[in-house]
Amino acid sequence: TIPGGYDYTGNYNLYVDEGPGWGMYSTLANNVFVVSASTLPYIDNVSPDDGEPGQNLSVSISGGNLDLGPDQWSPTSNFRFSQFSGTNAFYGSLNEWYECNYNWSTSTPTACQDIYGYISIPNNQPSGNYDLEVWDQTINDWVMLANAFEVLPPQINWIDPDQGNQGQTLSVTISGNSMDYGGQWSGTNLSDFRFSQWSGSNMFYGTPNYESGNYLYGDVSIPNNQPGGDYDLEVWDYGSNQWIMQDNAFEVIQISNMITPNNGLSGETLQVFIS
Repeated sequence: TIPGGYDYTGNYNLYVDEGPGWGMYSTLANNVFVVSASTLPYIDNVSPDDGEPGQNLSVSISGGNLDLGPDQWSPTSNFRFSQFSGTNAFYGSLNEWYECNYNWSTSTPTACQDIYGYISIPNNQPSGNYDLEVWDQTINDWVMLANAFEVLPPQINWIDPDQGNQGQTLSVTISGNSMDYGGQWSGTNLSDFRFSQWSGSNMFYGTPNYESGNYLYGDVSIPNNQPGGDYDLEVWDYGSNQWIMQDNAFEVIQISNMITPNNGLSGETLQVFIS
């Protein structure tokens, strides 16, 4: 299969491997094959090639022979990303296009085009790979590049602080990507978060306060008798309607009962008993 990009046009030599597994090639003959620029519309790249739900992106698309409308500065075609031949589609808008040699005077399709536009990924867009499709007005159909773009799945990156003592109350910050934390203020369906061991045992919950971008802010009170050890952090994602987990994200530190009392305030004078 000959790649569709304009950069692959030209004359090609024939090479032969000098030995099995050597990775060394010698020229057998020159100019044995010619690749000419296709006259069919095509797409060969999009940048960036991934994004998060809720994100607004400026995109550049490379291709050729695409009829995007009579004015290169205001294309009347659009583009979209879709799965499985058109499902879960979301659309973008084109701003302008240029020949690859940046000839600013043309408005007719050329064999090599750089196309620019923007797109907004819906907050609840399913994650996964998407085909890129650009509408061509000559063939009156979509021109497709398969699996060109990925909508990133929700994930949790970290929690700060990542440890606390039994009986301690902490203000925490949780970082994630592609997370839909729900409403901005407490009481308006903010995402719950919780800590557990071994797929759900020894569970305790935090209290969400507010969210901003990729961050969820809240408080957590660690019970006095909470078993010590590492805990998984789970945060509810409203986009996918499921718990998103980061393994071993938080540690509960068990306080020894060797000294009574086993806590105090800075500057305080205490009488203690050692057992």
